[in-house]
Amino acid sequence: MKRVFPLEAVVLVLLSCSHRVTAVAPEIRPSTATQSGPLALRLIAFNDVHGHLEPEPSGPGAPPAHYGHGGVTSLAREVRTLRAQVQNAFVVSAGDLFGASPLLSSMFEHVPTVSAMNALGLDVAGVGNHEFDRGPAALKTALAGAKFEVLGANVSGPNGAIFPAYTVKEVEGVPVAFIGLTTRDTRSLVLGERIVGINFGDEAKAVNDVVAQLRPRGIEAFVVLIHEGGTQHGGLNDCNGLKGRIGGIVAQLSPAVDVIVSGHTHAAYNCVLSGKPVTSALSYARMVTRIDLTLDRATHEVTQVEAENRVVPDGPQDAAVLAAIAPYQAKAAPVVNRIVGRVTATVHEHENADGESELGSLVADAQWEATRAAGAEFALVNAGGLRNDLPYVAERGGALRYAEVHAAQPFGNALVTMSISGKALMRAVSAAMFDGQGLIQVSNNVAVRWSGGKLVSMTVNGTSVAEEATYRVTVNEYMAGLSPWKSGSKLAVGISDTEALVAFLVRGAVSPTPAAAARIKKM
Repeated sequence: MKRVFPLEAVVLVLLSCSHRVTAVAPEIRPSTATQSGPLALRLIAFNDVHGHLEPEPSGPGAPPAHYGHGGVTSLAREVRTLRAQVQNAFVVSAGDLFGASPLLSSMFEHVPTVSAMNALGLDVAGVGNHEFDRGPAALKTALAGAKFEVLGANVSGPNGAIFPAYTVKEVEGVPVAFIGLTTRDTRSLVLGERIVGINFGDEAKAVNDVVAQLRPRGIEAFVVLIHEGGTQHGGLNDCNGLKGRIGGIVAQLSPAVDVIVSGHTHAAYNCVLSGKPVTSALSYARMVTRIDLTLDRATHEVTQVEAENRVVPDGPQDAAVLAAIAPYQAKAAPVVNRIVGRVTATVHEHENADGESELGSLVADAQWEATRAAGAEFALVNAGGLRNDLPYVAERGGALRYAEVHAAQPFGNALVTMSISGKALMRAVSAAMFDGQGLIQVSNNVAVRWSGGKLVSMTVNGTSVAEEATYRVTVNEYMAGLSPWKSGSKLAVGISDTEALVAFLVRGAVSPTPAAAARIKKM
């Protein structure tokens, strides 16, 4: 279903607004229309690509593709189709172009993703939290060849702004401002030592400061590209029971803001929040949002907005993007296709009703095994670090390629074995279990019981954790950097989580942990 938002319907909310317009893409020829009447501008929007350059695997053993197989090579085809239909268009992104990415992107510091975005014709991107995963130096390397603008209105470093807060484009003489920013929670989502000195400020304040700065210059059209979002339980173009931080942020925005393109939650929605259109388009290049704006040439205001989320269908791959990534595909092939183990059935990433994940159990066992020599008594895994199933492919007899293992756990965080008191351990586990990213996962000698969003009990080797006792536990370096774990003393820093999983898999065939094992149980 398409959503149409005529401003007349929300006149009480937007009466005092400055309104906005959209910019001309570089390859779009200048308008030959007479400079009168309404001006049409199209935004072609997406979010959370995460370096998924190629379509997800298909065929026997592959997970079901409810919304197509995605991939930038397919997304680009849809972008070109939507762009060719109109005179004026901008292609925009709401963050996480890369980070937590498949091997083809991460192996080359995400330069292939930037090259693909150049080929696709991306104009403007708000920065996301995952762009900071490897720190500012790596981010600078990745973006060195970018032909698009990256914005971060609420991001600052020791010497001030790291990215421009906004950019202003002109469409047939009408200015349109784009403001980009990421979630203020980025500091808690990225390894702290990699973003020392970088601050992530309040989102609404950052937007409103820019609006206040630009309106005196006669700019009345404002588009926000924000890497923060929500979730809802309706269809792709619905907004049923929306939950998440995006609603509260939008409620605080200046009435001059016209459109909000959001992301971060990997959800699809097409909402009107506080009188403003707010969209999000899933993740992994599986969806694109068409947002058509009507602008008043005289007042420069947006008079109507029509938005539609569209699934990117599987089909022919875009030639320009294929050419851009081909050199990297060739270099990566020996690593990508290396066989590193075998599974007897697909090991699923998703959690069951109790909150236990087959992949989480496997990864926790692998990390414990990799660090027993350092004295680890057990291992714990954050659910947010798990991203894809380990697929069983019958044609390969269940053999796993390195790229599939990397996709399941793509961060490459070092393992940290630490000594921590039982009291601090219980506090840290409780915080990690209910952080909104899924329940913490545990090795096979740990049992966790929970109810109503609270930790009820935790045992190690069948014995309840004692507050006064000291335990040696392995977590990844991201977890170790979070405040609940900082009371622990680091004893050893080992191999990466990805390497630990590979080492575990090469020892022999792996089967999914049976649900009856119930390491995690909801009471």
